[in-house]
Amino acid sequence: MLSEFITTRGLRRTPERFTILDKVLDHHTHFDVDTLYQEIDAEYHVSRSTVYNSIELFCDCGIVRKQFLNGNRAVYELAQQRHLHLICLECGAVKEVNDGKVAEYVSGLKFRGFRPSFSSTNIYGICSRCSKKKKRKRISNN
Repeated sequence: MLSEFITTRGLRRTPERFTILDKVLDHHTHFDVDTLYQEIDAEYHVSRSTVYNSIELFCDCGIVRKQFLNGNRAVYELAQQRHLHLICLECGAVKEVNDGKVAEYVSGLKFRGFRPSFSSTNIYGICSRCSKKKKRKRISNN
C-alpha cells in the first residue's frame, strides 16, 4: 500500500520511512509522534521532522489516522482499527472499546452528496475511577 502510494506521488522509497512504518505497525493503541520518535531514535537515528513527515504521509496514504481525543494534542492509530473511544471528562483517560454493532451501523450510513472516508466515535463521560473519587470526596465533606 505504501510502496504504491509513494510511487504514484513520485516520492522516494527511503529506508527511514519503512523503519518508521514498522514501528507504527507495532502499535496496537494510540501513540503520539514524540513517543514514536523516542522509540525509533533508540534503535535507528532519524530526525524528528522525518518522523513527523512520515506520519503525515501515512495519514494521507490511509495507513494511520490522526485523532484529537483530549484537547489539541494529536494522537495516531492504525486506520483499520474500528472501535469507540470512551473519554473521561475529569482525568482525560481514553479507553478503547470494540463494538461491532456500532461500527457496522455507522459504516452502513449513507449521506446524500457526501462519501465518508472513515468515522470515529467518541463518547464523553466520567470514568469509574473519577466517579469513585468524587463519591469519596462528597462523603468526606459531609
